This record gives sequence, C-alpha cells and structure tokens, in this order.
Amino acid sequence: MRLISNFQDLLLKDQLPNRFCEWWIIEEDDRIQFPDHPFDIYGEGLWSETDIRVFLERTQREIGFFRKKNTQEEIRLQKCFRKQFPVSLVMRLCNLHSSLNERRDAQSYIEHWKERFDPALTPKEQVVELDREDEEED
Repeated sequence: MRLISNFQDLLLKDQLPNRFCEWWIIEEDDRIQFPDHPFDIYGEGLWSETDIRVFLERTQREIGFFRKKNTQEEIRLQKCFRKQFPVSLVMRLCNLHSSLNERRDAQSYIEHWKERFDPALTPKEQVVELDREDEEED
C-alpha cells in the first residue's frame, strides 16, 4: 500500500480526490498476505477511511502486535505488515481526510447561507424572507 505518485502536488494544490481510496495504490501483496483486507468490499478499489482503520486495528490485534510474546509466525507477519502498511502514515492521513471532508462540508454550508441573503432587503425583511424559505423547505 503506497500513496499515489502525485499526492504531494495534489495536496498542495488542494485537489486531492474526495475518496480516501483514491489516494492509494494497493499492491497485489497487500491482498494476498492479508486476505481480510477491505480493498474490494464495495467493488474493486472502493473502500473507505473507516474500512482501513478497522482493518489495521483488527489485523494488528490478530497478529499479536499487542502481546508481550509472539510466535515466529506472528513475528514474520508483523514484519510483513509493517512493510506493506505504513500504519502511522495511514492513520494520520485518515485524520487529514476527515478534516478535509469537514472543511468541504463547512464551505458548502457557508455558501448555502451566502446565497440566501439579499443585500437589497433590510434586516427585518431578510428575516421574514428566510422564515418564508424555511417554511417552503419543510
């Protein structure tokens, strides 16, 4: 699992894809070694930030990341897991994705309200107009 090659450029230009799964390239080894992966849950390449968080946490638990003593097989799987899944980076980027979504939602909400105001109306008239629009929406 690795980031798309133009990730930094898209980030700096504020043009990252809306879907978290489109930030990543999933390699065949990611699917083979850890068959409980979320990469094909909703169809090829359609998975969410929540899916990957759950997968990482569950897989770490299953292969003994939180145990004091591990079997040789668990140690081998842990090495493979660390190599294939940069957990710290993925989790930080999950947070970035959430923040970008929140910002998009807030900007959309702000634009909605800006469009509702008419500078030609007095404040009292504006309140009456907003109340009328709200009643029509209900």
